[in-house]
Amino acid sequence: MGRKRHSAKEIVNKLREAEVAAGRFSAAQHKY
Repeated sequence: MGRKRHSAKEIVNKLREAEVAAGRFSAAQHKY
């Protein structure tokens, strides 16, 4: 399926994933 438009749910999921990744990254930085 060649949908170019992302559904709102997909965008929210991507943002949430990015937030989780950033949170893990900063948490790892604060550890050391």
